[in-house]
Amino acid sequence: MRIICLLLLSFLSFEISAQSFGMSGTSEVAFNLRDGSSNNRSNIRSRIPLGKKVDFERYMNETPRKTTIVLIKGDTIYGDYMYNMENETLESADGDSLIAWNFIATFSFKATADEPAQKFSNMKLVWPDSEYGGFIRDVYTSEYVKVKYYLEYIPATWDPSTQMGDRNDKVVAKSDFYLKTGNDWKEIPSGKTAFFDFFGAYSEPLRKYARKNRLKHREPEDIGKMVTWITKNGN
Repeated sequence: MRIICLLLLSFLSFEISAQSFGMSGTSEVAFNLRDGSSNNRSNIRSRIPLGKKVDFERYMNETPRKTTIVLIKGDTIYGDYMYNMENETLESADGDSLIAWNFIATFSFKATADEPAQKFSNMKLVWPDSEYGGFIRDVYTSEYVKVKYYLEYIPATWDPSTQMGDRNDKVVAKSDFYLKTGNDWKEIPSGKTAFFDFFGAYSEPLRKYARKNRLKHREPEDIGKMVTWITKNGN
């Protein structure tokens, strides 16, 4: 009953709130998240083919985390939740509450002994022209850096003639980093050389700064520190 009431109230209020952001507020979006190809619906970055029987971990964390959720309509919810990367939903530890991405403005995970605090925003609010809906992680060290987590389906590559390749399909968790330049968001290359070359004239000075401060090019908060350094020293 709790989940039904929550989603019903969200549907009723979201129709008005979403219009200003160009997002659909229909139940079709909330419950048909895998299919974003038509009816003005946003795609979900994770694409697991329907009907494929593949064992995989769809949640970002193995256990629920203390979460603060701010809905688009303005209400705040507190509880223990898990981020489902496959469907871009938040699911409560007790299973009574499931909230789709298009009802949520932001959510934050409290720090644990093993994980730092993390904050996520509705991708369509941060990046209205994005191809995808869902959540994107904010980086505390720079407002210009974001991280998109998603799941990727990789089909089997087994070749009987050579007896080589993977016999089974699999699903792996991935992440892409983005940098805001003007009104656009550009993907930051994942390779170390390409990462530094991405920053053009600041490439070599940035290498020295990262080396001196032991910053890693695949750590979100470290990337934020590097971008902040460029912003302060770029003139």
